[in-house]
Amino acid sequence: MGLVFIGAAIVFVYNRIAFYMNSIPVVGRIIAVEARPSVRRSYFYPKIEYTNETGEAVAFVDGLGNSSCDESLVGREVKVRYCPGEASSKAMLWSFPTLALPPATFVLMGGVFLAAAFQIK
Repeated sequence: MGLVFIGAAIVFVYNRIAFYMNSIPVVGRIIAVEARPSVRRSYFYPKIEYTNETGEAVAFVDGLGNSSCDESLVGREVKVRYCPGEASSKAMLWSFPTLALPPATFVLMGGVFLAAAFQIK
């Protein structure tokens, strides 16, 4: 199971590199913070708007949320990368947490499973 998580981290990093190679950097702006209810609490995700290569305003909700609502983020400029000619689902906030947390989580979980399998203390 540990190797599956580490393999997932490798695939994730590969996909991010491929996205980077095919995407365009732009400056976006956080226009809202959206709440999404979960089992125990709500999580808050930034809604970001940017202007694509044709001058059209495109908005998307980033996939990395927070358990506390920070309305002071609204209006802040952020780095965005997007694939030209594709839907807003092919855009993402380009920040360290967005890039590093998912693969780091997979590597950590894989390491825990491998340590348990080999009973490393």
